[in-house]
Amino acid sequence: MTAALEARDVSVRYGGDVALSNLSMSVDRGEILGIIGPNGAGKTTFLNVVSGLVKPHSGRVWIDGVDVSDQGVAARARSGLGRTFQAPRVSQQLTVEEQVALAVPGFTGAWRWRRGKSVGRRLAELLESVALLPKRTALCSQLTLGEVRRLETARALAASPRVLLIDEPSSGISAEEAQSLWQLIRNAAAAGVAVVLIEHNIPFVRSIVNRLIVLDAGSLLTQGEVNQVLSSPEVREAYLGRSAA
Repeated sequence: MTAALEARDVSVRYGGDVALSNLSMSVDRGEILGIIGPNGAGKTTFLNVVSGLVKPHSGRVWIDGVDVSDQGVAARARSGLGRTFQAPRVSQQLTVEEQVALAVPGFTGAWRWRRGKSVGRRLAELLESVALLPKRTALCSQLTLGEVRRLETARALAASPRVLLIDEPSSGISAEEAQSLWQLIRNAAAAGVAVVLIEHNIPFVRSIVNRLIVLDAGSLLTQGEVNQVLSSPEVREAYLGRSAA
């Protein structure tokens, strides 16, 4: 079966610095792939390549078997790619429902008068799934960081993506808010979405990913089953530290 996401031999250089070196990986439908590594390992650079924000010096990217390497950000989104960011990107001047409505297929700008139709129903379902329906008319400036991260996830899921890229979702939020995001990600995977998750919170990683890869200095250090990878001496030394559990 064709992988939902595949990247082959991706390399990125900034001047004389190598951000990624011949990195290859694939993710299947319904799989949650975790990516960890020290700061500067190339994790976010890889997501930026996949989503079209960074053009690699070499390598190709496929979504559901379709080569999207020469497509821009918008075209990749239409091909089935969703994305959240380490620093959430939302407009403080828009309301919660406006943020998500803009990403719902079929949105025409007349969403206030379309609540009984497909766009309105999809919008309500998304906001309810992230526990933000009661705050649908609130400005994003009034939300906590955890609520903003849930909002960004709902927006990424609005177009029913086949691949979802998530960058450090638990950063800066409470354990309760992290649990809400954990459930959202699990639900997306259960629905068949391929998820690529960057995360520094190792307990969060242990609890959610199906497979784990470790990057170091832009290269693949190791990959495999979560506990096996986390207990390997090379990972403990390069990332977790020699005394890490």
